[in-house]
Amino acid sequence: MRRFSVYCLAFWACIFISSYPLSADVKIDQKKLAEKAKALRKLEGQLTQAGKFDSYADMRVKLIFRFLDYLNHDIVNHREPLTNYEARDLNRMIDAETQRVKDILAGRCQPVVSPRRVTDDVPVIVGSHLEQKVKYPDGKIEKRPVFLFGFGHFGKVQQDIEFLAGLGCNFCQVELGPYHVWKGKNKWNSEVINRYAQFIKRADKAGVLVDLLLSPHYFPKWQYKEHPDWLAHSGGFNKFSLNRPGLRKFLKETFQREIKELSVSKNFRTVCVMNEPVFFNGWGDPDTRRLWEKYLQNKYGSIDELNERWETDYKGWGNVPDYKTTPYVPFKPEPALYDWMKFNDMRFANFIKWISDCVHQTKTNKLTHAKEMGREFTQYDVMQGANVYLISRATDMAGNDWGCIVSENDMAVDMQFALGYSIMHLATERPIVNTENHLIRGGTSDYPQNIVRASFWLQAIYGLDASAAWSWEKWDKPKGDWTLGMWLYRPQATEEYVRTGMDIMRLMPDILALRNAPCRVAILHSRTSALRNPKYGKYIKRTYSVLQEMGIRADAITEQMITNHELMKKLPDLKVLILAGTTYLPDDVYNNIRILAANTGVGLKIVGVGRNIGKFNEFAQKREVEIANDTAIIYRQIKFGSRDDLWKRLDIALRNFGITRKFVLIDESDNQPVRGVFYRTAIKNGKVIATIVNLTNKSIVCHWTDSSGKKLAFTDKLSLRNQSAKIRLNIKPLDVFFGGIK
Repeated sequence: MRRFSVYCLAFWACIFISSYPLSADVKIDQKKLAEKAKALRKLEGQLTQAGKFDSYADMRVKLIFRFLDYLNHDIVNHREPLTNYEARDLNRMIDAETQRVKDILAGRCQPVVSPRRVTDDVPVIVGSHLEQKVKYPDGKIEKRPVFLFGFGHFGKVQQDIEFLAGLGCNFCQVELGPYHVWKGKNKWNSEVINRYAQFIKRADKAGVLVDLLLSPHYFPKWQYKEHPDWLAHSGGFNKFSLNRPGLRKFLKETFQREIKELSVSKNFRTVCVMNEPVFFNGWGDPDTRRLWEKYLQNKYGSIDELNERWETDYKGWGNVPDYKTTPYVPFKPEPALYDWMKFNDMRFANFIKWISDCVHQTKTNKLTHAKEMGREFTQYDVMQGANVYLISRATDMAGNDWGCIVSENDMAVDMQFALGYSIMHLATERPIVNTENHLIRGGTSDYPQNIVRASFWLQAIYGLDASAAWSWEKWDKPKGDWTLGMWLYRPQATEEYVRTGMDIMRLMPDILALRNAPCRVAILHSRTSALRNPKYGKYIKRTYSVLQEMGIRADAITEQMITNHELMKKLPDLKVLILAGTTYLPDDVYNNIRILAANTGVGLKIVGVGRNIGKFNEFAQKREVEIANDTAIIYRQIKFGSRDDLWKRLDIALRNFGITRKFVLIDESDNQPVRGVFYRTAIKNGKVIATIVNLTNKSIVCHWTDSSGKKLAFTDKLSLRNQSAKIRLNIKPLDVFFGGIK
């Protein structure tokens, strides 16, 4: 049977073949390419003259001519095999678009337009998404959900902002840290501020929103020399102590002056308060010990209470260990580790909130976020203070710096970033913004067609509302720079990114319906088990990945959502909670699960994946009654094994608890539900809508059925060609579909 795991090997084989350098001897006919491009531009002009303006044709023609210039530059600089990839992609793009434009002119195909944001309006937060006025080519204006997309982060994006706006991009990120805005002590860099202010005005005129990354990690070395106690030697980018009064005063004055002087236009709308926030190994931080003891005193009241809870015999607060240096993994089951994790999470999130408050005190209309990295699933990760639930709630939007859901490295193995999006979307109920979207990486390896498109589309389905892709940059050097192989060497990948952004913007109301479809199954993400169980990450990622290919919306929840009694408010249709590798559960989480299970109005059922579910509490102490033996809980335990085996066992367990699919995608090769394919359905205005993403390396012939087995027809709305309703679907590797079922 098809399954996600075997596709990893197949995809690697596919990538090896496609990544093998094209011969440097391949002859590139630049003259022929240029002639074909000119002919396409002429055809596109005829579209406009005929009143058949097409947003996608306009975007593609602009991209083709820009990349013809890049191709010529790279040929001169001898950048093989990248020039061969560029020429191949341009040939594909020109040929495909030429035929499509001819079909539109002949009436065999209809023009497709994507709305643009109205430039004198700005997005506002409505629930967990963004809304503002948009305008269509015919002049129609409406207020509706929007999707923001574009690029970051350096000089080239500023240089090309008008070109990017012409493609359809409406969002970008630039960065200015304290190091950039101070030339030295009391030497404010007005020159750089004025340059950025002029860029913001240009972006405003072009219709592009600007996100400013404050970049506190670019901290002036002269300040460390003057204040050595400010240097914490922490892991990650941010090396400074968090609670030094002088440091906070310096940062506050810097950020507030910077934001005030750059607020020359309302299109400077959002502020990223920190890049890749982590805080650990802070052995140089002079405040840590004092704050740690204060945290413990506030929580336990007395050292005797702490000793009773931890089963220790410390004589005083000063005897309690701290963990300024992260222990070697696997961790020993020390009770203090749990409280240290909670302390570090809280302290770091409070610091991020403090920066966010500094922004709001300067300009109340700015929307803040931070580039969280998804450090959630290993013992080492959860010691770094990067708690998605806390950090995302410390700002107006939930920010991240994540990569592909489907990538050259992972394919569909674990879907770690999909799991991250799911946690962030539900835990925070805020718009999600990824301002360092790593959909491709530098280097000379080739990329399978549609890999960017598949990942970007899935990001939106899982909750993404704004994206600044890393990175729109091309350095004028003959070889060896870090930008090699990124967007400005990849016509096809760039077209996929922009085209998908336009698709998401066009279909955003429908995407919201898919995001918010009733959820009857959830999986618990337990930072406690991640801290205590070295195998936890493998368990939750594989289980979550299998759930995603079952055609059932299965969200990820956090321990805090259970403790804070948020679960049933956010998921009123929830029937089954899955605990995968959750060997350790805090007492308050366990007790609240018992209450939800015993409540006849809720009747929450529990499925445990693996052994010893809930056997220990947060302090690694054995629980008197495990979930499996708790008479208040209706429980099924299944074995953790291969993806095939786990799929079968989960399917049986969920069916036993009454969880079935209303609409199923059937593989015609074996008349069974498809495997290795993500699909989701929802009801919108009484009609069934659905999306499909083929995460395998094979074409699959399939069809939709309802719960009675009746075959249903599907009409794809993502295709830019005329599509009729079809019962039989042929979905190719990494194909993305969205449409209606009836």
